[in-house]
This record gives sequence, C-alpha cells and structure tokens, in this order.
Amino acid sequence: MELRYPLILDGATGTELQKRGFKGNMCAEAWTLEHPEAIVEIQKNYILAGSEVVYTPTFGANVFQLAGHGLSEQCYEMNRALAELSKQAVRETAEELKKQGRPPCLIAGDLSPTGQFLYPMGTAHFDQLIDAYRPQARALEDAGVDLFVVETMMTLSDARAAIFAIREVSDKAIMVSFSVAEDGRCVSGADILAALNIFQGMGAGAFGMNCSCGPKEMLTQIRRLGSYSYTPLLAKSNAGMPQIVDGRTVYNCPPEEYTSYLKEMAENGVMIFGGCCGTDEAHVGAIARTAKALTMHPPKAVKQAFLPAASNLNAYFLEPGTRCEAFYPADAELSDVLDDFDEDFDKDSPRLFGIELFAEGENAGGKAGSEAAQLAVFEEICNIVRDPLCIKCQDPDLLEKALRLYQGRALYEGSIPKDILDKLSRTYGLLY
Repeated sequence: MELRYPLILDGATGTELQKRGFKGNMCAEAWTLEHPEAIVEIQKNYILAGSEVVYTPTFGANVFQLAGHGLSEQCYEMNRALAELSKQAVRETAEELKKQGRPPCLIAGDLSPTGQFLYPMGTAHFDQLIDAYRPQARALEDAGVDLFVVETMMTLSDARAAIFAIREVSDKAIMVSFSVAEDGRCVSGADILAALNIFQGMGAGAFGMNCSCGPKEMLTQIRRLGSYSYTPLLAKSNAGMPQIVDGRTVYNCPPEEYTSYLKEMAENGVMIFGGCCGTDEAHVGAIARTAKALTMHPPKAVKQAFLPAASNLNAYFLEPGTRCEAFYPADAELSDVLDDFDEDFDKDSPRLFGIELFAEGENAGGKAGSEAAQLAVFEEICNIVRDPLCIKCQDPDLLEKALRLYQGRALYEGSIPKDILDKLSRTYGLLY
C-alpha cells in the first residue's frame, strides 16, 4: 500500500468519549463496546472533516492493560470487535467521500503502552511484553486493518515488543509515535533521538510524537528530529498543554493556533499530521485544509554518513570505522567491569562497551558459561550500559537472541556472513 503525503490522521479519542459519557476510571475499551454509537460518531466526524486514517479504539487493549480490569482473556475478541466499529465508520462515510472525490479512509490498528517496565528496572521480561501484544496484533490483522500504529509510547521496550508482535502476523506499514516531555525524553528517560535511531533501523514506515504537549512544544523536538530522520515524520500533539481548571483537564489551543505551527513542522520533515488529547473534528478540519496547502519536505538526514547508534537512553552518531577497544565475556564479573567503565562516562565522547558471547563449545578460556547463563547476564547488564554497545559473537542464533534483548541499537564485530547480518540489520537495526 502506497501512502500519499501529506497524510491526515484523526483527532482525540479519549477526550471525545468523555464528552459522550465515558468516565476515566473505567475500561475505555469495554465502555466503547457497550456504547458503539459513540466511537462510530466520533470517527465519522473525523473522516468527514478530513481524516485519511482513523485509529482503531484499541488503545488499552493489550493483555497487561486489560488484566487490570479482569479482561485479559478477552483480548483477541475485544480487539476484533473494536476494529469492526472503525470499519463501520469507514463504510458509512464511503459514499460521501466518493462524492467529494476522496478515497475511503484507511484504518490503523492501534497498539499502545503495557504500563510495564523492563527487568532489571522493572519486573517484566521482554518476551512477556511481546506475549501481551501478540493476541492484539493478531486480532487487528485478522480484522483487516490497513496499517498499524504503535503510539503514545513511553518505553523503548514496549515499542519494540509491539513491532515484533506485529511482524509475526503482518508485513503492513507500521507508524511509531512516542510521548515525550518538553526536554525530548519519555518517562523511561530515553531521548526521542535515540528512539528515532532505533526505529528507523527497524524499518518503521513513519516516526514521530503524539500526546503530552501542544504543537508549540512539539515543534522544538521536531526540529531536532528533522536533522537526523530519513523516515517521514509524524506530529499528533495535544490541543495545547493540559491544564487543570475546577478539577477538570482542559486544553486551550484552538484550531487556528494549532495549525499555525504546521508550516514549520512540514519544513522539518513532518508529512503526517493529526491531533491528540483535546482536539476534535474542528481541529482535524483545520489541519487537513492547512496541511494540504503546504509543500512537503521529505526528511533528509544530515548525519547519514555517521553510524546512528543508540543506548536505551541516548543517541550516538559515530564516525564510520569506529572500533571497540575491548570485549568482555558475559559472566559474573561483567557487572564490576561495567561499574569501572561507567565511571568515565561522557555523553559527548562515547566509547564502545564490548560484550562477547560464546556459542556452546567455543573456547573462552574456560570462563564462558552456557548460552542461557550468558544471556541471563547480558539481559541484566545490556540495558544499563550508557555508552554505545558493541557485541562480538560468531553464532548467528546467539547474536539474534542478544539483539532481541537489547533495547538500543547495537554495533557488531565478528565474522558472521554478510547476508545474515543484513537480515539482522533489517530486523534489529544492527550496525556492522
């Protein structure tokens, strides 16, 4: 499926549901299924106002989020039913769009945060996150969504897990969107540039931000992304910064103010526009009219000649040919080695931290444990390494298991054949 730019997304779902009786202390997805007319009306309004893509109302419909409401066993069925409501909205607007010379609206299957933090900072292991997204991704694919969106992400691990779950069932385009504070960092501390490096490397069809702030604040980070992105950028901000008035959350950025920021966003590589909390069909209509009149500027990364590495916190643009000075086995001493190495951490002068993994039967001076034992150490250490990580390994399967666990974008040194490394690069963004 070929997307045409500018591409206009929908507006807020949660704040629009609240206007129709939804209370924030209940399961939004269950409430929506009990009041299907609400979401169908909302999405029809968006489509007629100019939306070319609507998100399925499946924001909190992964296993972890549904478990909080005792609904985890219904994950697949709920996602199928919710996606059908978006399909209904598209069907019921198709004739009017045809009269306007517009094609039918597309549907993006929506996957959002699990609310879990990854071990050792939290209690979840990475495969558990993938498991939480798997039935949701399958249901949305079976429902026939046109593409996927991994949105309002606050941790790299959730976004990566959602992508892996989607890729098990579909090869459709995936848009990735993070929620960050004004300093460009999300709740887990990851910088939006680190996320860009990681998800461009994993083949995201679009990358950007939604929620948490208004268009003015988002523009600051868009300017940063525009210098490093070669993927179409997405901007879906709130209608201003949220404020509490008389105990209610309100948003004070009207459509005409909201759209005043779109021109500069487009000049910095944004090609996909929409609205998040507090926006409505008036915002979407204004966004569509404004964006369609703008010249699109496909992003052209000025740093393409550099190696776009990333830890799970920071982005690093390394000189081509950068080599790792030393590799350390994933054994009981690795934690102490990292402590000593980390004492000299300098974000502006990064050094590669090297970890070597040994396949069963390889000679590691008698120090290497089993593959399982090495991976257990690797899992505990890899995501607290602040410098760029370089992995040395001669076994493709073992290397892939390590890359799955690492939430950054790693470099590689070793002798694995190029065709295998190419595949790992496409899947995990591996740099070699």
